[in-house]
Amino acid sequence: MIRKSILLFCFLSCSAKLFSQDLEGEWKGFFTYENLQFGIGGETGINFIFTKLSDTVFQAFSKTIIKNGKEKDSSVSILQGGFLKNGILFLEETRVLMKFANRTSTSCNQLMELSYYKDKGGKELELRGTWYTKNNECGHGRISLIKKL
Repeated sequence: MIRKSILLFCFLSCSAKLFSQDLEGEWKGFFTYENLQFGIGGETGINFIFTKLSDTVFQAFSKTIIKNGKEKDSSVSILQGGFLKNGILFLEETRVLMKFANRTSTSCNQLMELSYYKDKGGKELELRGTWYTKNNECGHGRISLIKKL
């Protein structure tokens, strides 16, 4: 029993380190709103740049880009989090650095739960999951980010 526990601990420690090595860098993708009352409709572009703060904590600078015809508007925020015991990456928006210039809506403290995938060809990584806000003040939806290797 002790031997199985030690093996499981080693596996979980190694897998978290493998995820962390690949997580750092630039990720590009989009998110969608599942509640259009709050949303812009369709897909909204989003880019992350991950950095490692410690063995278990990551920080991401997030840039959200909204296109309305030829006009673009963007916001920048900081997210922090880490991998949960079940291998899900949990991120929480901790600070807004730049608000949307052309929107009257307030910023929302987004929370994300993302699963980590590596393609079989080894050319890209994907983070895919859900985003939501506390008390659903700004809706919820899906998010997908890709990192090219």
